[in-house]
Amino acid sequence: MESVSYQRIKPSLDQGLEDEYVASPCIEQEVIAQEQREMYVRKIQEILDHIPKKSRQIFEMNKLDELKYKEISEILGVSVKTVESHMAIALKTIRNMVVKNKQY
Repeated sequence: MESVSYQRIKPSLDQGLEDEYVASPCIEQEVIAQEQREMYVRKIQEILDHIPKKSRQIFEMNKLDELKYKEISEILGVSVKTVESHMAIALKTIRNMVVKNKQY
């Protein structure tokens, strides 16, 4: 299964780190922030790895590429209802993983 590239989520993580750095420029805090960021990326990857392949593809197209359901349906040659079904599967899988493993 294709892994989420760090570059795809890096901008939002960098913004959070930038905000933290302005408030606390200490090197130790920078190291802790980097470790936390890496931990979050691993946890997100673990959760995404549990989503079925087609549902994950559609989820990433919607959430990461910011495509609308209609656009996704046209690109993949499926109905909007199929896109909705795959999104429901992806969201249910994420929700179940978060509830099951409350540490996320």
